[in-house]
Amino acid sequence: MLKALSALGLELPTCRRLLIVDDEPSNLEVLEALLEADYEVLRAPNGRAALALLEREGPVDLVLSDQRMPFMTGTEFLAQMVVQYPDTVRILLTAYTDVDPILTAVNRGNVYRFLLKPWEPLTLRTAVQDGLALKARGQLLASAVTLLSARRAELEGTLSELERAQNQLIAAERLGTLGRITSGITHDINNQLSALLFLTDTMSAPGYPVALQSAAAEATDVLESILRIVSDVNTFAKRRDIETRRSNVNILEFVRETLVLLALETPGIEVTVDLPPDAYASVDVARTRQALLALLRNAARAVTQRGEVRVVGRDEPGFALEIVDTGIGMHPSTLDRAFDPFFSGFEPPALGLGLGLARLVAQAHGGRIELQSSPGRGTRAALFLPPTADIDQGAVPDDD
Repeated sequence: MLKALSALGLELPTCRRLLIVDDEPSNLEVLEALLEADYEVLRAPNGRAALALLEREGPVDLVLSDQRMPFMTGTEFLAQMVVQYPDTVRILLTAYTDVDPILTAVNRGNVYRFLLKPWEPLTLRTAVQDGLALKARGQLLASAVTLLSARRAELEGTLSELERAQNQLIAAERLGTLGRITSGITHDINNQLSALLFLTDTMSAPGYPVALQSAAAEATDVLESILRIVSDVNTFAKRRDIETRRSNVNILEFVRETLVLLALETPGIEVTVDLPPDAYASVDVARTRQALLALLRNAARAVTQRGEVRVVGRDEPGFALEIVDTGIGMHPSTLDRAFDPFFSGFEPPALGLGLGLARLVAQAHGGRIELQSSPGRGTRAALFLPPTADIDQGAVPDDD
């Protein structure tokens, strides 16, 4: 065992500080003469003086105490030692007839050993030597526990880093596959949309019934939205910047319009809105609506029948849209991976791209997304947008 601990950089500590307590000066002289050659010896005439000495000089490794002393007995003194200096090894010197004090010493004083008077010098030296060895091994064990606890924490941290790296590698591999697939999908959808958009544009022109023109205009918006979504997935897979076409929008009106779309997807979900009527932001309306919808969908799915979803806002500077729910919340391990592609904390799982795309949209505006959550207490998702004057146009992605 000592070799194993030595391999950890731990060595057996040296314990050699003693305190002898006896009201007979001659006994103190004899005990000190017997032990002072090998140990540092302190002495006190009674328990009260011994406690005062320890308060001044600091703790000792082992105490030898007589039983019959004024002010307090040896058992009373050792019981006090247990409270104030629990790591000190305690030995009681008592007469053969003091059976009751011996039992009291064992029960109250946690005495390591008791020696009957008259004691043999060799026996007493051996008891002291063994007691100090016990103290040293106890200190070594405590150091080993502390070191191993620290090592365990380091290993757990390393394991978490390895798991995170593994998840990133898996995500990168999936993104590579997704990028190859969506490149072809985007190209094919572009071709199909060209024909469909030509048809809807034609039906939107004067000469067709008003109802048909309105339906065609709505169909055009839907088709363009589908193209943007697929294009964004492709952009996300290839780690490109999202192109933004920005305009000034009233945030309250923008949120209300977005909630109409949410109601079509998730009927029955009530969302409370608490936003100032005069707050504006310069955003890409379609992209930002997509990001907000992703946050709202997660909140709607997280709440139960008694759950609540609120949209609130605050100045940062700039503006922060906060989606607050009282739903199931997220475990810290789930929260750490919330933005990982294809990761979903729901059961059954979702596609796992919504939050990642939302963060990409926020970053394209020079903003960010923050999540705060705890199990059973809901989630707060904040979409941060910078002040209008500080927003630059986003980068245009490479051609497919």
